Amino acid sequence: MLDGPDVYLKIKDLRYVRRTMPEVITRSESDEGQECTFVYDDLQKKLYKFKGNARTIWDMLDGESTIEMITEKLAEAAPDERIVIVKDVCKTIASAGRKGLIKAAVRKNDGLSGGFEVR
Repeated sequence: MLDGPDVYLKIKDLRYVRRTMPEVITRSESDEGQECTFVYDDLQKKLYKFKGNARTIWDMLDGESTIEMITEKLAEAAPDERIVIVKDVCKTIASAGRKGLIKAAVRKNDGLSGGFEVR
């Protein structure tokens, strides 16, 4: 199952980062009364729209936040919906990954910083 708890347990400690300009252009605006984030992939010439939980997930893919941190942030607003939130997070990450919109962020092995780098 692509969006179930087993997948979540495997990815909860991972970090991802959004691809950025010049290949990917991101813009937030209102569409039919709902705040959305539009992502244009210039390499693939495709436009994607993130709304609701997917928009929040996209915004938090900063290379610092783990999947678990993103899930917990979303669950603050709807603690009774945790199972749905876990599925939303897993599906959004899987979808963005398949589309090539995100990259994994891994801990630097330089011994100097606790930061992350994109791979």
